[in-house]
Amino acid sequence: MNTSNFRLLLSGLALGVLLALLIAPQTRWLVRLQILPPSAGQSNYERQKKQFVDAHITDYQVQLAGQTTSYETVKQVQYARSLIARFPESASLRANILRYALGNFHLYRPEDFLLQGIPVPDHLDDPKYPPPTPAEIAAFDADAAAGERLDPNNAYFPLLRMFGLFAAHRDTEALAALQRASQDTLWREYFEDEVEGHWRINDGIYGGREAIASMAIFASVLFPHYQHLREIARIVTYKAVLLEQAGHHEAGLALRRQMMHCGELMRGQSTTIIGSLVGIAISGVARSRPGGSAVVYSRPNESLEQAANRRLDNYCTYVMRIGHPEAAQEARDAAAATAQTRKVIGHIGQYTFGVSTSDLIRSVLALASGWLIFAAAVCLLALTLLATALSRLPSVRQQMPLPIPVSLGILGGLVLGIAVLANYMANTPGQFRFEAALITGAFFAAIGAFAAVPRFRRPVRLALLAALATLAAAAGAACLAAWQSQEAIGLANSMGGMLSLSGDEAASPHLSLTVQQVQGISLVLFSPVLLAVILSITARVRRVPVSVGLIGGFRRTGAVLVPLFVLLYGVLAVITVRQEARLNYGLERSLHGEGQYLAQLTGEKWPGR
Repeated sequence: MNTSNFRLLLSGLALGVLLALLIAPQTRWLVRLQILPPSAGQSNYERQKKQFVDAHITDYQVQLAGQTTSYETVKQVQYARSLIARFPESASLRANILRYALGNFHLYRPEDFLLQGIPVPDHLDDPKYPPPTPAEIAAFDADAAAGERLDPNNAYFPLLRMFGLFAAHRDTEALAALQRASQDTLWREYFEDEVEGHWRINDGIYGGREAIASMAIFASVLFPHYQHLREIARIVTYKAVLLEQAGHHEAGLALRRQMMHCGELMRGQSTTIIGSLVGIAISGVARSRPGGSAVVYSRPNESLEQAANRRLDNYCTYVMRIGHPEAAQEARDAAAATAQTRKVIGHIGQYTFGVSTSDLIRSVLALASGWLIFAAAVCLLALTLLATALSRLPSVRQQMPLPIPVSLGILGGLVLGIAVLANYMANTPGQFRFEAALITGAFFAAIGAFAAVPRFRRPVRLALLAALATLAAAAGAACLAAWQSQEAIGLANSMGGMLSLSGDEAASPHLSLTVQQVQGISLVLFSPVLLAVILSITARVRRVPVSVGLIGGFRRTGAVLVPLFVLLYGVLAVITVRQEARLNYGLERSLHGEGQYLAQLTGEKWPGR
């Protein structure tokens, strides 16, 4: 097989692999993500999302996620409540409305300070964050009541309903809601429906989803109600303290045990680790100041565990003294479950949302490598096409240096290409498109003006054509390199953010985005530049003009290297898709039980409720 046939066969194989990747559903989404420029993808995301949401009008999860990328609480609540008419029997919708609404509510009660032995401020409220209005409280209570009706065994609804009742100073009704919650056996917050809705929207738009993007969606979910649940626990516990100080030990203990029941439900059944930790905190608050005793502070050089054990002993001693050994055993069982829960959570540094750090790094490296290799292939292709065009010049065929007008044109094209690249890096894609259009229009106007002068027609035409070809190759390839490197950098930065959630901080220095862009472009252009250096040295050794050596070398080697790069990209794409599927599986398992899945991964037992 001669060289020409080999190059043709290799090019056909590379083209076939690329077409197969674009056709296969398993890889199509990845290739689209890595090949299509931002103007064809990200800038149209909101439009594509709206089309997908409008096409799935009866799909609850998709509708819930249809607007909640905006984290403005008022808009979230308004949008979610607009869905009630379509999904009147959805407990999940009411649960998410309550969660959104609590992001804008603030509870100002003195008990929160009194329990902790902190002086009550003269002005409890903050003018910047006013308490909820009566209308807001009424709407909140209606949503919580509907949730209780739709999911009657879920402690989430009556417990959150207490917030609105305490805010309205309807304390008797709030304690009645606590009593109902203490009889429930489930804890479910339903935030998973919002996350799955976003995932399904991305699946519908792209045909698949990048794991780190799915992870970012998971990590961006807000839980404002957790803070308020702690406040509720402190209010209830202080009411128990007052009852016990007045001699009503049974009534005070009943409130504590009801609150601890809810805390244990959260600890054991919450689908997030942070939710389990909040449940532990609620139970700890409910055991504080037993019998109306003073606040127990940590002693010098005392660990948190030792202080917690001392508070537990105080509580157990108190309930034994008033004749409730079962309450003491209940508290010690809860403490043992807390210790096991913390043991499982102690492995969180190895995993982020059920994804191991090593798997996450491998996935990011595969994705980033795909971006960079594809960009390098396009850069080589641009140089190969430019070399092929220049190889038709008579001077190149005769192994002579390029004519001066052509050399000047190439130099001018490179300068303009660098200017376009700098403009691209300095502006958003929309601004860049406008300014690039002006530059291109001015360039073609110059071509027309110079070509109209007869005596300069041939040399100027050669110069301008060479400049145009070089500009197209240099600017197009460099801007693609910049975009692809930016995507790879963004991916790496996202990975760093995900790792920081698990406490695995990156040790690398934090460089400016411009420096990172230059580094990424350097990686993309490394292969073409290295090849240019080798070809230049080879030309000097063979005693031919460097320009001739570069043109001939890029024309011949590019026809081989470009298909090889495309084939390498195809191999990486298959590996990446498999790795992404593995990561997405871990994310899905974590979404429905982060602590439980972490226990399974680490061989531990999860202490449920």
